[in-house]
Amino acid sequence: MRRERNIAPNRITFLSLLEACSNLSALEEGRSIHSSIRNSPGLESNPKVVSALVTMYAKCGELHLAKKVFDECQSWNKDAIAWTAMILAYARNGHPKEAIRLLPLMDSQGIHTDKVTFVNILDACGSITDVKLGRSLHKLLEEEQAEMDVHLGTSIVGMYGRCGSLVRAREIFHSMREKDTFTWNTIIAVHSHNGDPRGALEFFRLMELQGERPDRLTCTCVLAACGHAGLVADARYHFVSMRESYGVEAGVDHYACMADLLARSGKLEQAEELIHAMPFEPHIHLWTSLLGACNVHKNVEIGIRVSKHVDELLPDSSCGQVMLRNVLLSGTRKSGSSALKVS
Repeated sequence: MRRERNIAPNRITFLSLLEACSNLSALEEGRSIHSSIRNSPGLESNPKVVSALVTMYAKCGELHLAKKVFDECQSWNKDAIAWTAMILAYARNGHPKEAIRLLPLMDSQGIHTDKVTFVNILDACGSITDVKLGRSLHKLLEEEQAEMDVHLGTSIVGMYGRCGSLVRAREIFHSMREKDTFTWNTIIAVHSHNGDPRGALEFFRLMELQGERPDRLTCTCVLAACGHAGLVADARYHFVSMRESYGVEAGVDHYACMADLLARSGKLEQAEELIHAMPFEPHIHLWTSLLGACNVHKNVEIGIRVSKHVDELLPDSSCGQVMLRNVLLSGTRKSGSSALKVS
């Protein structure tokens, strides 16, 4: 562009380049582009460019550089997009509390908090399981009279659910006028993750009654809920029927849920057969999970077979042999024999 056509880059050019650097986590190229932006009058203070720079540095793991760009920008050049970019930068780099602290600063600058900002803050709040702060944000949202669309409502449901407040999550869920598949997946998942698998399955049945079509994530959440409740027969039914009923092909996550449930239930041979029957190569975690179950249930025969798969996938690791040793020792304790030598 520069050499052959002698065309100077403009704001749109730099925004596209920064987005490419963000997607590739290309820090050095991003620094070079930032340097070119500094040499282009007026660009470095443009709110959209500030947002793109903050996002680029954050995705490259350079949070201090993202903050430096944000802090150096004059307050009147920061719009809601720039503030939201900084909030996301903190949240994505494991600093949700700092992300939330930006909200009052944003308000003090007279920046209107839009739905996108609230969604990001609520997600950050949920990640630190701070239900008190979550309630405060929810109250502020109501005071702002923000439109409760499906995305914002789902974020609130997820926030309360991750904070362990299932009652409040259900209240918000039932109050939503519009729900999509992701909303249903969220309410199902939070019940499963909070030790209420039967509640998760009840919402799944309600989802079907409401005519909402489950997707791959729904099926994963349902199988996980069956696993937490030890419902082997129910899990089998959903695993077999999800293709015919919902058009969902079983993926590695579905096989993993099913194999884990069978293994933890002591049905080690069935779990092994299922892993071998997968239409794709089993992941190492499937084998190590089964090997761990062999230790719990003291099944030396299957443990020996499974350890060979672990060794094949991790040839430079002693993980398989260490786990097998534990299985052999557990088998020795089960038989009451002390003659078994582990080598």
